[in-house]
Amino acid sequence: MIKLIAVDMDGTFLDSQMNYQRSIFRKIYQYLKRNEIHFVVASGNQYYQLKSFFDDFQDELTYISENGALIIENKQDIFHNEIPYENLDIIIQRLQRNKHIRICLCGMKSAYLLNGDQEFYDCYSKYYYRLEIIESLKEINDTILKIALMVPENETEDILKDLIQDLGHVIQPVSSGHGSIDLIVPGFHKGSAIEFLCQRYHISLDECVAFGDGGNDKEMIEKVKYGFAMDNGSQAIKEVAYRVVPSNNQHGVIQTLLELFDIPEVTEREKALLGMWYDANHDPKVVKDRLNTHHLCYRYNQTDPLELKQRQSILEDIFQAKVENLEIVPPFLCDCGPYIQLGKNIFVNSNAYFMDGAKITIGDNVFIGPSVGLYTAIHPLNYKKRNAGYEKAKPITIGDNVWLGANVVVLPGVTIGSGSVIGAGSVVNKDIPKNVVAFGNPCRVVKEIE
Repeated sequence: MIKLIAVDMDGTFLDSQMNYQRSIFRKIYQYLKRNEIHFVVASGNQYYQLKSFFDDFQDELTYISENGALIIENKQDIFHNEIPYENLDIIIQRLQRNKHIRICLCGMKSAYLLNGDQEFYDCYSKYYYRLEIIESLKEINDTILKIALMVPENETEDILKDLIQDLGHVIQPVSSGHGSIDLIVPGFHKGSAIEFLCQRYHISLDECVAFGDGGNDKEMIEKVKYGFAMDNGSQAIKEVAYRVVPSNNQHGVIQTLLELFDIPEVTEREKALLGMWYDANHDPKVVKDRLNTHHLCYRYNQTDPLELKQRQSILEDIFQAKVENLEIVPPFLCDCGPYIQLGKNIFVNSNAYFMDGAKITIGDNVFIGPSVGLYTAIHPLNYKKRNAGYEKAKPITIGDNVWLGANVVVLPGVTIGSGSVIGAGSVVNKDIPKNVVAFGNPCRVVKEIE
């Protein structure tokens, strides 16, 4: 039985926009809380930054911050270590020999950029909400938990090896992602923090789940019974993981938690938005919403072209949003409506079908020709599952200033870059870059647009 779940944040729980499916996770969290399953945030980042992601329940959680150097439970410090001051001098002297290394000392009260500039401050302020610039260690009156380094991305591995060789006797250098290295007290890491919590909660490591993507997650992933590596994670993490799960941008943590636990509050439509298999044909709410949307599309298609205000009103009912200079030539059909996000100045010619089981994003100044299909839905290859009505869906993104010719088909998961033109009759099954002409089945780039 699972009694503890630990998640890394950057590259794991959070997507590339530093966000997550908040409404769905809230339902998951309530389920975990009811069943006395601990949810633990385990990150190299600052506690004050980490808690900001969890809205009104942030103070109910347990945080392993600074890669295991500080553990906060219900706003209380239950564990911390520190780098001895005499070791700080040795470490800083060695680091300052390389002018490409930027130094952040992470303390209990704040983080401190040693001789930092505005660029360094702007970058680290995303991860350290309490942050100061100092010129000397003498300015610090704080317990230093960890040292975070910003290094050139293409030199990360070489610098890491050199630091292990030169400083391994006083500090443990670990990779925390490309361009980032953490120096932590030897023997203290996310894995040791999980062990500490297991003792505190009287549970075993076999009752723990952990998710991670980088080198600073390795000990945690190895120690628990169910260590999951993100598909976007490093090869080293994947090699020690129990299983590889979908990437952070595919909401892999939330998907996996819904596979592990039966949480009835999470709807079939929410599963669809996560890219999971869902009941698209028998779930009453999914069917009702689709019929309502089809009804609105029917009303729009029967409206006189001269009744501009009424047509505008129906379109806003379909998409549940204000539309600006949108022209759709009937007939038009979509399945959900609100999952279609529209920019400004869009023209859609007749007989378009937007199969929006997942999100469809269309940018500004887009021309869409007759009989274009944007299809997010995927059916199972297994006929028994297919006959049972299951589907999954992947989002489609159309950039600004795109022109899709007549009878273009865009398949699930595709992004078409801004400024590109897709020739008539094309089947787009892979991403198309910006500012190109592409056509064919399958669609291929033919030339760049100057």
